[in-house]
Amino acid sequence: MKKIMGITDVLCKALQLQVQDILNAMFLVLNTKTLIQQLREDGWHKFFANVRYFCVRHGIEILDLDD
Repeated sequence: MKKIMGITDVLCKALQLQVQDILNAMFLVLNTKTLIQQLREDGWHKFFANVRYFCVRHGIEILDLDD
């Protein structure tokens, strides 16, 4: 969650600025989308392993995603 929030945080902060121009905003949205897509394609297994580790460490039940 921290990694995803870190990716989207820059976009959220930039879009809250009143002086944001539309081209810069579009670039930020595209860049954020690309980073999340890369995480989805290349980093999913490592990301999921980190989530699983966090859940086990804190006693959180992990649902079977294959069901």
